[in-house]
Amino acid sequence: MIDRININNSEAQPLLGFDGDRYYEGEDLTVKFSDEINGSTYSGNPWKWIQARIKAGNYIGIHVKDYIPLKTTNSVSLKMEVAGIDTYRNFADTAVGHHIDFISRELWPTLHPANPVDYNNGVSTQEHPWLASDLYHWLNSLSGSVPNAKTLAPEMKEVDYTKDGVYYFLPDNLKSVIAEKKLYLEKRYSASGLLTESNAGAWASIGKLWLPNEFEVYGSGVWANTLYATLSAVQYPIFAHNIYNRVKLRSGGRNSWWLLSPRADYTTYWTNVGSGGRAYATTASYTWVGAPVCFRIA
Repeated sequence: MIDRININNSEAQPLLGFDGDRYYEGEDLTVKFSDEINGSTYSGNPWKWIQARIKAGNYIGIHVKDYIPLKTTNSVSLKMEVAGIDTYRNFADTAVGHHIDFISRELWPTLHPANPVDYNNGVSTQEHPWLASDLYHWLNSLSGSVPNAKTLAPEMKEVDYTKDGVYYFLPDNLKSVIAEKKLYLEKRYSASGLLTESNAGAWASIGKLWLPNEFEVYGSGVWANTLYATLSAVQYPIFAHNIYNRVKLRSGGRNSWWLLSPRADYTTYWTNVGSGGRAYATTASYTWVGAPVCFRIA
């Protein structure tokens, strides 16, 4: 088996797929493929270029951990890393086609709770805890009602993130190619009382911007250990084999970050990745947990 080749003035270079050290740092795709991107077809638009590559199923030279730099309209700079290539192809009630799922290396600079109060159930009008959450509305720049009490049939709070949510600040050339991601998503709701376990599931879009669930990061359920929390997920390649890629930075320091899954055994906790990379969970209203930017191009 060949694991090295001498190129570039006889300097030893690793070959992806053969090098077993799991240390590949990724390349800037806008530099590596600058001639393609800057040609007349794409006119310097890397998102139009990557979408065309994806539609053609042409992933030559593109690898997990490679990235496209993103600068938002409010001057946030992120490295959008390839988390998985065709990870969910042919999946779901309607088969998913070619796609790449991107997850930012850094966290969004503004922190945001999962909910205004310590509540992790759905509500009567939206039984999926994720889709009922304040975090989902904020990431996707939506307006709506979110739970605002720790009781059955909670008081609801009106929110409007249409002008200051994360999606709002993405550049138009990126927004035009983002596809919604679908999962068999857990439900946690009963008219008779708050639940400590998810009790059902259904196919649902989890948004144009989303978060990985616990299984997609750790390869198993840890705190979100119910059937419906892990039924339709697979670990993203970027999170396999090392802790390093789970650890994310905010303002130069390590910071914990939210996952999509509510915690089992409680009505008040939400799962997250701790600042050091371990599986963790904290109260849903905790304000010191961040979020990466995650989206799919298909």
